Amino acid sequence: MNITLVDGVNKDSKWDKHRQSLSILKEGLNRDHHVDYFPIAQMNMTHCQGCWDCWTKTPGICRLKDDGVDYLKSLIRSDLLLFVSPVSAGFLTSETKKALDRFIPEALPYIEIHKGECHHKKRYSHTRSVGFVLLDQNDIDSEAREIIFDTIDRIGLNMQPESLLKFNLTSDNIEEIRNEINSL
Repeated sequence: MNITLVDGVNKDSKWDKHRQSLSILKEGLNRDHHVDYFPIAQMNMTHCQGCWDCWTKTPGICRLKDDGVDYLKSLIRSDLLLFVSPVSAGFLTSETKKALDRFIPEALPYIEIHKGECHHKKRYSHTRSVGFVLLDQNDIDSEAREIIFDTIDRIGLNMQPESLLKFNLTSDNIEEIRNEINSL
């Protein structure tokens, strides 16, 4: 399986334990799959500027010529797009949000009914699973986790994945999550 692994951990040292959990997960996935790894905080990747050129002027291609180009190429061939993020200010990190926004060229500007709602059509027929892993070192309360997972359900509707995975990764369940990903 081809996995696009998006690391949304900030550079700040307060996230070191989260980085360790992610590193163990990443090593396990690398043993079993082809993994394209994107540590957003270490990349030259700017935020989406909302210009919509990827829909109108250069369909499917972002006008920003940065590391986001490789990220988009990886998305196209991935079987699993996996976002990994700690929680910052009650939501996914700004790095994770940056990667989510740069997903826009994958959609067409046209609307269709998907699961009874209006959503953008997919640009490519290739289907993939999408997963979100919240890195938790006992710093996410259950109410916050529920709100984030509800929001992820809405994000997933727009991505129209084959399956939507949601995990709460602690230092105790890394192997369990890796096994679930391997079972796709």
